[in-house]
Amino acid sequence: HLLVTEGASGNITAWKKFNFMPFAMLRNRWQKLILDKLGNNLKNGIKEYKRLKNQLYSVLTKGFYVYAKGLITSTKIVARYVGRYAARPVIAQSRIISYDGRTVRFYYERHEDGKRIEVELDAIDFIKKLIIHIPEKHFRMIRYYGIYSSNNKCENKFFKLINEKVAEELKKLRKWEYRILKYFGIDPLKCEKCKKYMVINRI
Repeated sequence: HLLVTEGASGNITAWKKFNFMPFAMLRNRWQKLILDKLGNNLKNGIKEYKRLKNQLYSVLTKGFYVYAKGLITSTKIVARYVGRYAARPVIAQSRIISYDGRTVRFYYERHEDGKRIEVELDAIDFIKKLIIHIPEKHFRMIRYYGIYSSNNKCENKFFKLINEKVAEELKKLRKWEYRILKYFGIDPLKCEKCKKYMVINRI
């Protein structure tokens, strides 16, 4: 799952907005990247994979399917969307229709047409499908790239595009102690007993 901006930053223009996402290009590009990545990690059966790869290109002429949710308009929706995939289980319990001790019957909504699809699987096979989504130990579930990263090169350009007072507030918010003071009303460096300011010695 990716959250991307409706625009980009360049060397000449600080920010250029665009509203059109070329899905035909996106599908073909996704197909190529996936197939190339799979091929690069193979040690055996390389010839057979190349034949399969060529077959997939000839059959799937429109590329691999890509589902785009659309414009997200608020930070609350973003948080809910990210939290859904980073913290929730892979399937909601409400989607499990029945379990008789041997087989599990559940449903999902197909992205292509929104149709409800019901599936019945052996309990062991069902568990196998669930556990492949368990991340490795210490695996980072959320990563930031480009302008979202903390050390992006465009930061100063973006501050210049907005009101000076707002820009100053945003610069302050990048400091962790100011963020805590802003959102919780507590100065983390001020001692509760003597009211003097503490200095960070070591983390």
